[in-house]
Amino acid sequence: MSTKPQVPRGPGPINYYDSGWNIGKKIRVGPHKKEAISMARVYNQRPGRLRMHVYGGPTKKDTKLATVETLPFSKQPWTKWLRFLPGVRTGVPTDFDIILFPDEFKDKDQAERIEIRRRRFGFTVVVGHGPALRLETFEWRWSNGKEVPGNYTKKMPDTTGIGWKLLRLDTAGQDGSGDGKECVAAFSRIPKFGSKTHWYQLFNSGASGQLGDRFELYAYLTFLTILDQEARENVRRSAQQDEMMNRQRMNH
Repeated sequence: MSTKPQVPRGPGPINYYDSGWNIGKKIRVGPHKKEAISMARVYNQRPGRLRMHVYGGPTKKDTKLATVETLPFSKQPWTKWLRFLPGVRTGVPTDFDIILFPDEFKDKDQAERIEIRRRRFGFTVVVGHGPALRLETFEWRWSNGKEVPGNYTKKMPDTTGIGWKLLRLDTAGQDGSGDGKECVAAFSRIPKFGSKTHWYQLFNSGASGQLGDRFELYAYLTFLTILDQEARENVRRSAQQDEMMNRQRMNH
């Protein structure tokens, strides 16, 4: 069991290992599968229910960094109830909370959290060190790897170059991306069969450590949450395609 919660930091790349889609699956993150610095366990997703636990080490005995929970329907916009009407396909919930260090609070409502709403993956966090502490806002955006300059997802060798980039919204340029903001992290898919599916890496001020530990934690947790959301959407999309094909067969 590690004594200090571990998350990716520094300029080196980190691999994401996925055991395949099944409820209760384990995800490991580290330079190698047998050298994981962190693990997550994924659960079924229901409104107001647990989606994922994230640990600051390779086992469940390590510090629980966060719990990800789908927002209860009572707290969601009324439009979310449309999914239960006849003829409307059930989608994957896009409103959820990342609750930090949940075991330290008797009442989870008092815990620090990152709120994800309508598939917008962003956060505001304290950055810097000492008297220079301040709040800054960051946002993950999808990237096709074709930007010039700033192909940060394309800079990752042995990947497709398609993925997501994390932008520091209070900055301008610094060759960060076509968005005109500094890119501080990115991840991209590895086009190979096997459990190693993605490459995650910090860049620029994100890699230098100047943004601080809290930024590194927030960036890591939102990275895991994006991949979890994409996996659920892919499973749902596949199920819908199978359903459509079965209906077509029945009609012929």
